[in-house]
Amino acid sequence: MGHILCCWELGAGYGHLYRLLPIISELLRVGHHVSIVSKDVERARRVFDTFSLETIPAPVASAPPKSFSLSQNYSENLLRNGYWHLPSLQQRLKDWLALFEAYQPDLILAEHAPTALLAARLADLPHGVIGTGFSVPPRLIPMPGIQPWFHLPKRQLLNVEVAFLERLNPVIRSLGGRELAAVAEMFDQAEPFLCTFPELDHYTIREDVAYLGPILYTPEHQPAIWPEFDGTRIFLYMHAANRMLRPVLKFLKSLPVAILACITTMPPDEIHQWEGENLHIHTNPVNLSEVVKNCQLMISQGGFNTGVYMLLHGVRLFLLPLELEQMLWAFRLSQQGLATTVNFFSGHPKIESNLLQVLESDTISNNVSKFSERYSEYNPNQTVQRVVKKCVQLIT
Repeated sequence: MGHILCCWELGAGYGHLYRLLPIISELLRVGHHVSIVSKDVERARRVFDTFSLETIPAPVASAPPKSFSLSQNYSENLLRNGYWHLPSLQQRLKDWLALFEAYQPDLILAEHAPTALLAARLADLPHGVIGTGFSVPPRLIPMPGIQPWFHLPKRQLLNVEVAFLERLNPVIRSLGGRELAAVAEMFDQAEPFLCTFPELDHYTIREDVAYLGPILYTPEHQPAIWPEFDGTRIFLYMHAANRMLRPVLKFLKSLPVAILACITTMPPDEIHQWEGENLHIHTNPVNLSEVVKNCQLMISQGGFNTGVYMLLHGVRLFLLPLELEQMLWAFRLSQQGLATTVNFFSGHPKIESNLLQVLESDTISNNVSKFSERYSEYNPNQTVQRVVKKCVQLIT
C-alpha cells in the first residue's frame, strides 16, 4: 500500500482540514498509510484526534514583513504570501524537499499548498491539488483576476505574472528544476480535484473542467445549543478579528431573534459580556446538521465548508468577509442571488439594512431553495470515493 502525504500550507479556518478528513478516513480504511503536513499542527491534531495519524509542521514563510495592496490574481497572492523574498522562498522549497526525502511519500495531495506542489514538481513525485475554485485556479495565461468589481486589463495581469516569474524562476533554477514559462504550469503535472459546484466557483463557471462537488464535514460530536428564545433562528460563524463582528452582534441582540454563534477565537471574558437571553456563543465548531433545523439565516465571513452546507439545506447567507478570498466568494454568490453581502471597502458598511434585506427577501429565499432542490440528490461521499480512487491509481 502507498504512503500519501496530505499538505496544507496557506489559508485559515477549519475548512481545509475538514475537506481532507473524509478522504484520509477512506484512504486509511482501504489500507494506505497517510501523514498530514499542516500549517496549524494543534488544529490538525484536534481534527484528526480519532486517527492514528502523524502530524508534521508545514514549512513556513520567513519573509520579512512587507505591505501589499489587495492581490490582483493568483500570482500576486503568492507574492503576498512570501514569494517576493527569494532567500526565504528558496529555504521553504528546500524544507519541503527535505520533508519529502525524509518521509518518502508515494503521492502528495496539496490542499492550498502551492510550495508543496512546486517541491513535488522538483522532486518528480506524483501529486494532486484539491480544494475550492480559489485554491485550484484556472490554468490560463495570465492567471485571471480575483477582483471582479474592478476592470483589470489583461496586460496588467500579465505584468504581474512576469514579475512573479522573475522572482520564482531563479529559485527553481538554483534547485536544479525546470523554469516555468507561465504560472499555470505550476499545476500542469498535478491531478486536479476541483471540489465545488459550478455556481460556487470563485472564478465563475469554467468550460472543459470536471466539477467534482464539495466535500463537506461537520463535527457531529459537538452539539449545537440554541438559546431558549422564541423568534427567527440565526446562526453566526465569524472570527473575532473581523471588524464587522461587534456591530452585527450589537444589532442582533436588539432584534427578537435567537442567535447561535460560533466564535472560536473570542476571549472568555468578552464572550461573557456578549451572551444573553437571545445569544449563545460556542467556542468550538458545532454540528451543522443540528444547526440547520429551523435555521433561517447564517451570518458568516464566507467560509466555504459551512456556507455550502447551509445552502444545500436551504439556509440563506449574509456574508461579512474578512479577507480577499471571502470577498470574492461573497461577490459571486450575491451576483446569483444566493446571498447578501456588504461593501467591504466602506468604512461604514450597511450591516443593519443589508441584514434586514436578506431576512425579508423572497427572491434570495427562492433562489436558495432552487439551489438546494437542484442538488438534493448530491452525496459528498461519492466525491470522496472518486478522489480516493484516483489517488490510488496515481500510486499504482
